[in-house]
Amino acid sequence: MDSRLFRTCAGSASSAILFSRVAVAGIFGGAGPGTVAPAPLPEPEPYVEVPAVPSVPPSSPMAVPVPVAVPVATPTVPVPVAVPVATPTVPVAVPVPAPGTSVAVPESVLLGPSAEDSSDPKRLLHVFCQAWKDEDWKRVWYCMEPGYRQKHAFSSFMRRFTDDAEMTGGLDDERIAPAPKVQGSKLTFEVTLTFQNAPMARPRKVRATLRTTPDGYRVVESTILPADLNDM
Repeated sequence: MDSRLFRTCAGSASSAILFSRVAVAGIFGGAGPGTVAPAPLPEPEPYVEVPAVPSVPPSSPMAVPVPVAVPVATPTVPVPVAVPVATPTVPVAVPVPAPGTSVAVPESVLLGPSAEDSSDPKRLLHVFCQAWKDEDWKRVWYCMEPGYRQKHAFSSFMRRFTDDAEMTGGLDDERIAPAPKVQGSKLTFEVTLTFQNAPMARPRKVRATLRTTPDGYRVVESTILPADLNDM
């Protein structure tokens, strides 16, 4: 055999054997004699758990909705308003007396106690006594009930007071007890009368009886009236 061919074959065989050793060492982690081991791979980077927040570039502002107060038009509700309505005036015929004529008015309306005085029994009794002091005999007369005035004449009634005044000097004051005795429609008050000729005319304790009438309270015949000297 030619010596050059032997060297070529021998070199090829040595190269093949070396290649096979390097390949086996690369597979099993070993290195053949006279070879350099490859550099180890870097370890993997550890993971850190963070909340998944979408990244927003700082240069890009985010549009955030802001609540805005929007005025709402409130519907107007009509409110009823009291509107004065002019009431038509109706002419009323009022009788007007002709000049020189007169109108007939009952004497009891002009001279007697008023409706206000007649509404309270004690008040009417004070009116009766005040008219007695003033010698206003017509006013005293109309403080009496209608039944009494129908049975007695005014002249005889007035004489009872004038005859009594000749002895007593006339009424000076009265003191009416507050609580009357009630009997049906009648009320009886205890009254103490004092006279102007005191002390000769001594105080007189009497009873004044009143009853209700269509015109209010009126005095009925009782011991408050002076004695009728013509009837003795």
